[in-house]
Amino acid sequence: MQLSYTRDLVPGVPGMPFGNYNELTIVSYVAGATILPGQAVEYNTTDGLIYPLKDSGTTSSFTPKLVGVAMWGPVSGENGYPPATGTNVVSFAGYAAGTPVPVARKGKVFALSDGGGTLAEWVQPNVWHSSTGADLQGVFTFSAAATTAGHEIDVCPGVLAIHKEFSGSFTDGFGQTVKVLVVELNLPSFAFTA
Repeated sequence: MQLSYTRDLVPGVPGMPFGNYNELTIVSYVAGATILPGQAVEYNTTDGLIYPLKDSGTTSSFTPKLVGVAMWGPVSGENGYPPATGTNVVSFAGYAAGTPVPVARKGKVFALSDGGGTLAEWVQPNVWHSSTGADLQGVFTFSAAATTAGHEIDVCPGVLAIHKEFSGSFTDGFGQTVKVLVVELNLPSFAFTA
């Protein structure tokens, strides 16, 4: 039960469109693991499912099969937000493995952020892609690139951070801290084969 409220509006929650749906290209995929709204996800050619971004490569070898950012939907709503740092977000509620996930491929959305680094706009943000699940996966950041196994961070291809006035850390009416980054996606059409 909500016992308090914030007088300041939270501009958006992870996975919510920024603007309107007419500007988005959304495609549904089946989850291979728990996926949170606002998380960057990639396609696995072995099983044909999507997962939170978890490639082991870094710099020039970081070539994820990025399909976009998971959108908020009625199935995932009110299932909680991920912690800011240090915990694997796939241990929190979201879209369960085996369920369809709406994924934005083109347009503007509120994405998950850890709030790290200096917030900037009109630049490509970095993204956590822990290869072992020891740290965040598919969560955007402005923290420096990192190559340590299990704690990888690299520039996210096809994504641009925009509107920093609507990005950052906000406290919602339930007292939870929400960290979001408004991103613009422009991912090309693709045909991955299993």
